[in-house]
Amino acid sequence: LIAPYADGSAQIWDTKAGATIGILRAQGTVRAARFGPDGRRIVTISSGPDLLEVWDARTLNVLGVLRAGDSGITDAILSPDGFHVAVTYEDKKVRVWRIGQPWQVSIAPDPSQPPFDAVMSPDGSRLLAISKHGVAQLYDAATGDLLTTIGRSGAPVTRADFSPDGQSIVLASGTVARVWDVRGNRTLTVFREHSSPITSVRFSKDGNSVVSVGADTAMHVWDARTSQRQSTVNLGSSYRTASISGDGTRFVGVSSESSSKADLWNVADREKLAELATSAFWRNFASLAEGGRLVGDLSNDGSLGVLRAANTKTLSVWNA
Repeated sequence: LIAPYADGSAQIWDTKAGATIGILRAQGTVRAARFGPDGRRIVTISSGPDLLEVWDARTLNVLGVLRAGDSGITDAILSPDGFHVAVTYEDKKVRVWRIGQPWQVSIAPDPSQPPFDAVMSPDGSRLLAISKHGVAQLYDAATGDLLTTIGRSGAPVTRADFSPDGQSIVLASGTVARVWDVRGNRTLTVFREHSSPITSVRFSKDGNSVVSVGADTAMHVWDARTSQRQSTVNLGSSYRTASISGDGTRFVGVSSESSSKADLWNVADREKLAELATSAFWRNFASLAEGGRLVGDLSNDGSLGVLRAANTKTLSVWNA
């Protein structure tokens, strides 16, 4: 249950236990939030002041704070090992920050290809930067050296995920998803079953399958090695944005059809677990998501969600 209050905060209740899950109160107005891949940490980006904070998802304690400096922070991704954060800045650079340390490794993509998103490999050694123009570049996270540029295959790259062993990357480009071999620097397989742009992709926990969600109301689970479709779910409605949990078992999608509707799905059972709607909080979530701003995410096992109300200093952790 989400209970908005007049002061702009939102208290989240576990309706079974009848208890509050928790509330994070950042130093500034939270404008973006993400779980780390293992679900144990949360990274938030705030304005006024412009800074990044890393939190323990269970205790809600702050583990580290990074101030933006002269260039504003646009996004942040926690590494799977939980010790590094890939931070994108308004100056078109990506910096890798070790939590609690004063230094950062600077990665400077082609100035004509400003970063839009970034994904880190499971061991934190590689960083994939996706530009606003849909070009994907792989970097050494320790040195900032460019290792390779992954050529576009038709439409620009919009989403990506590393396999659990870090040897493969799945990239979504329009209606097509492909698996890229990091060592061989080549495409391994291509999936073409979506009829509308893919909004989210994720490897399964064992790395053998990929889950992809598209704006065509379809969720596909397919073989990462052969691209053979394993199962398909007609979601019944399209989602303007979707977030798949780190292990590929659940996803939350914000509906394209209603500004106050978001659905939580179990991927394996192909079952809708909850419809989260009829609240001003969710109307804020939907309208901001439509503008491209990430305001919610799922933990690795899909058991916790993190969301925020617009223009507040409050971040709410809820039981999914």
